[in-house]
Amino acid sequence: MVGIWNLEGCLQATNGQIAARKAKKMDSALSEALRRGNPVVFFDVAIGGAPAGRMRLELFKKDCPRTVENFRGPGTNGCQFFFTCAPCDWLDGKHVVFGKLLDPASLLLLRKMESVPVGPNSKPKLAISVTECGEL
Repeated sequence: MVGIWNLEGCLQATNGQIAARKAKKMDSALSEALRRGNPVVFFDVAIGGAPAGRMRLELFKKDCPRTVENFRGPGTNGCQFFFTCAPCDWLDGKHVVFGKLLDPASLLLLRKMESVPVGPNSKPKLAISVTECGEL
């Protein structure tokens, strides 16, 4: 007989509700980016060979169309980019900036990547790699 107060069931329901709210926020951010006419791309990231999560970015097509187009097509693996993890006053939205992280999960993954210990020359001790990428 299942009691009215089933802790495991409550936790599953609560976790499901939290997941649904997160999904709704992520869908809202994606919809807003697409409404602005900006492509949304994803990077699946591995840290030390283990899957770490997915980053979703909105690319600013209107502001820097050539840079955004460099993300498309075969043979684009020579493309270089970086994420800033601290305030950079000189990057005021006019220079170099071509996109932004779309959701809290992407920011958490960035923080996870940032926290990987480094060795000589600030090289991460664990390999951080993009295992899959594409446009949503």
